[in-house]
Amino acid sequence: MDTLAYAKRLREAGIPQQQAEAHAEAAREFMTAELATKSDILAAKTELLAVLKQEIANVKQDVASAQEVATLKLDVGGLKQAVARLEQDVADLKQDVAGLKQGLARVEQDVASLKQDVLEFKQDVKREFASVRQDIAGVTREIAAVEQRSRLALENLSLRLTVRLGILLAAGIAALGVIVRLGH
Repeated sequence: MDTLAYAKRLREAGIPQQQAEAHAEAAREFMTAELATKSDILAAKTELLAVLKQEIANVKQDVASAQEVATLKLDVGGLKQAVARLEQDVADLKQDVAGLKQGLARVEQDVASLKQDVLEFKQDVKREFASVRQDIAGVTREIAAVEQRSRLALENLSLRLTVRLGILLAAGIAALGVIVRLGH
């Protein structure tokens, strides 16, 4: 501040020189204390530039983060579609499993029915074997009875043949005796 020009103006306005100079000196001190120096401005400028650089870096980071968020949103959208497809696949698999369970239930019913059929067949075969055994036992008894009757009949026939043979032999001997008597 030009204190001389300030004091001169005050004197021209009618203020005594000593008061004008004191007033000018007080104004200079007051203004100087409040005014920034070049070094103050340079320090403020440096600080401001550092703050601006940090803020720019933060904005760049925010922009990068925003791009990452956009990418993540796209990825999330893709994941949601994939999840929807998986959910549909799971639903399809559940339907397939339900169908397989129904098929398995039918197969189990068929197996149970076949088991019952096999059991009944076994019982039928056992009954048939028992019946055949009874028939064989009956035939065996009949064969034994026929053998017994045949043996008795054979013995009877043998006895009759022996008797007849004896009669024939006796008749032959008698005929031979008659021939011998006639021939002598």
